[in-house]
Amino acid sequence: MVKGEQAKSAVDASGAYPYASFTVGGHQYTAKVGDQLEIDYCGEGRKSQDYMQGSSASDKVLTISDIHVVCTAAGKVHVGQQALAGATLKLKVIEHTRQPKIIVFKKKRRKKYRKMSGHKQLITLVQLTEIALGAS
Repeated sequence: MVKGEQAKSAVDASGAYPYASFTVGGHQYTAKVGDQLEIDYCGEGRKSQDYMQGSSASDKVLTISDIHVVCTAAGKVHVGQQALAGATLKLKVIEHTRQPKIIVFKKKRRKKYRKMSGHKQLITLVQLTEIALGAS
């Protein structure tokens, strides 16, 4: 889900723009350079910490290599493992935050059983900064 703006089709009114389709944490995303995305939390104590590079909170960068489709600025589409060998995406971590609270309410009628709890999912807000195709 692109934050602030809905995802557009592969070709904009002004022509083709570079975009990529990739997987992070078991979820697929499609974004162009500069888009902000909400992905699963990848901060301290998580398995996806392996993606992290950088020493301070201000320069954290996710490097993604699980890429499905890349469209260049010239409009050329690269699909498949051979065409995308060595391709990487760089995602800059903007902040670690939580989604709005959802209420979970369980009830069994006529049994005097009611249980209410809430949940706030941890997420990481990232921005796609670079699409690098590598040597192809």
